[in-house]
Amino acid sequence: MKKLLLVFFVAFTICEVAKAQSGFTQKFKVFIQEEDEEEPLQDVVANIVGTNISSVSDSSGKVILSNVPQGNYVIEFSLIGYFKKKVKRNVVKSDSTFVKVYIEPKEEALETITVVTSRTNTRIEMNPIAIDVVNNEEMTERSVDKPSSISHALKEQQGVQVQRTSATSGTFNIRLQGLNGKYSQFLKDGFSTFGGLSSGIGIAQIPPLDLQQIEIIKGPASTLYGGDAIAGVVNLISKKPVENNPERDILLNIESTRSVDAGVFLSEKIKWFGFTLTSMYRNQKERDWNNDNFVEYPKLQRIYAAPKMFFDIGEKVKITLGGQYTYETRLGGALPYIKGLNDSTYSYFEQNTTHQAISNFLLEYKVNSEGKITIRNAVNYFNRSIELPNYKFHGIQIASISEINYTYTHKNHTLITGIDARTDAFQDKIKDTVSNRNYAYQTIGFFAQYTLNLKRGTTIETGFRGDYNIQKGFMPLPFVAIMQKWNKHFITRLNGGMGYKLPTIFQGESEEKNFKNVRALSANLKPELSAGGTLHLLAPLPNFNGVNITISQLWFYTHIFQPLVAKTQPIFNCLTLDCDELLFNNNSGNITTKGVETRFQLYYRGFNFSTGYTYTNHTQTQNGATRAAILTAPHQVSLLFGYELFKRFSAGLDAYWFSPQTLSDGSTTKSIWELGINTQLNLKYVIVFANVENILDIRQSKYGSLVKPFPTYRNPQFAEVYAPLEGTIFNVGFKAVLGSLGKKKNTNDDD
Repeated sequence: MKKLLLVFFVAFTICEVAKAQSGFTQKFKVFIQEEDEEEPLQDVVANIVGTNISSVSDSSGKVILSNVPQGNYVIEFSLIGYFKKKVKRNVVKSDSTFVKVYIEPKEEALETITVVTSRTNTRIEMNPIAIDVVNNEEMTERSVDKPSSISHALKEQQGVQVQRTSATSGTFNIRLQGLNGKYSQFLKDGFSTFGGLSSGIGIAQIPPLDLQQIEIIKGPASTLYGGDAIAGVVNLISKKPVENNPERDILLNIESTRSVDAGVFLSEKIKWFGFTLTSMYRNQKERDWNNDNFVEYPKLQRIYAAPKMFFDIGEKVKITLGGQYTYETRLGGALPYIKGLNDSTYSYFEQNTTHQAISNFLLEYKVNSEGKITIRNAVNYFNRSIELPNYKFHGIQIASISEINYTYTHKNHTLITGIDARTDAFQDKIKDTVSNRNYAYQTIGFFAQYTLNLKRGTTIETGFRGDYNIQKGFMPLPFVAIMQKWNKHFITRLNGGMGYKLPTIFQGESEEKNFKNVRALSANLKPELSAGGTLHLLAPLPNFNGVNITISQLWFYTHIFQPLVAKTQPIFNCLTLDCDELLFNNNSGNITTKGVETRFQLYYRGFNFSTGYTYTNHTQTQNGATRAAILTAPHQVSLLFGYELFKRFSAGLDAYWFSPQTLSDGSTTKSIWELGINTQLNLKYVIVFANVENILDIRQSKYGSLVKPFPTYRNPQFAEVYAPLEGTIFNVGFKAVLGSLGKKKNTNDDD
């Protein structure tokens, strides 16, 4: 028995010695991190530094190192086009499972961005006109920066200015190239549903929760979308359901102002049917930052719902039916009144109540591989009432657009041609003693756009729209654009065109007066006409060891003929304190805006930096005299820093500087800095976020009074807004991303 045990012991010792001499086995699995998916990498070389032991990963990313002696080692993973990854290992035994290793590409993976605003569904780099895109990844981040509105997503874009229009009601104006927001066309999925009565408040009510991307055309683009596209087009693109990729998002956001946002987004596609549903609620608490008994943050409640259905009828027909409803009440003015206190001095208030209902219909019929017919219709119902202590406004606007177009694509030729009909009717429900302000416009238009892609990177696009407005006559709108891709590192774009704007009372000056004492327009007023263009230079420099740099420069110019200008005149036999009425007339002069946008972007291993400078020379000429436009910063600078770690954690710093602006009385304002920080932690099913706005607590009230008695605070006058009114705001929340919950996922075995 003892001999048998001795033999067994000797044999066991020999086996262990042999095993130690042959070494251990180390197993790894190499991935590149892509969103929440792990993509295995083939042909990755794994080498133990200082030895000849190496191996190469297979198609599933698996790599096995054999005969590794016991000890401490550094294992290096390398692949051309990727940064080397070094992993420290203390080898004492063989691995029974595969250890995951992630390596980073030297060059940032370029997302393929398809632009739909041009209606040619081409990649962004192939478009002959300059288009800025807030892509899906950026929208995901921006949707939690400020969940209640799209203002932050737009504010980061070069040449876009988000300007507050009311000192107490919280409305804002989105300006392109320094021009008033009325000179830009705002779309939702290609439908024009923001204009006229809804222009001052409708765009502020759109949450970013269901947006796939935002596309911004710089310069004239009236051929496809009508005359309003003078300074450009902002198109909000909604998410569409994707088969086998359902989305179930729940969002909750809490601000330091005790305001709350709660939202749900659902999306799913099953074979031929799909749907999306967005629901959002905001409860905003009033806030008076400067303790002057007037709020800068109005009390607000908003309900937003947007259902959509998608039908794939066979291989040729697709139908989309959608709707949107928004109900909002916002109460600004004196803080004691809002809190329900009986204060005879501070009893002023501004109560805004809005109902908006939008319907849209889209039918796409694929004639053949080269042709497609599209029929679309949208109706916008906007009901808004404004109540002040001694005044009430109530108006209803119903606008619609119906269109049929045909798109033909053959090799390097694309032709889009169609006709549309637009209506815009406003009813003043409370008859003003000054005049009846009702109006109704009907416009029929035809358009054609031809795009030719030549060899050697040249693209020529030309278009023409002819609009006949029954009330104002015929407006011809030509357009031309040329793009030259000299090589993959230098692109030039040049475009020019015309536009027009039909006259209405819905101007910035009317909004400031809450439409009080605003006279009806004269029947002989003419549309505002425009001509302009842009020159765009884009230089994506060669990648150098993971450093990606892009430089772009955009020159812009717009000239508006016979612009509509406001004029005040006294009301005779007036028995109230406000005895001035507002009239609008065509100016014999012009409005001109010109300038340049310069942008520098850098990306390196998760770190990104972007800086932009915008110079705007915005002038108005009247009676031979030229003056600088009011509330326009000639110089703007943006500084954006961001860092992302394996798409799990991200942090950003946003800084904006605005040079002094000119006010109506000719005085000059202070220069302004705005600074904010945003952070996100992306877990498997939850995105946790925390953000801070206006860290420096820059407020206009620090430079002067926002509210003045006229002659008492029961009838106040408000200052023009050129700087932030709110102080520092902190918000925190989460977004539950439950689309993949319970979803089966194909995985490779680890053994």
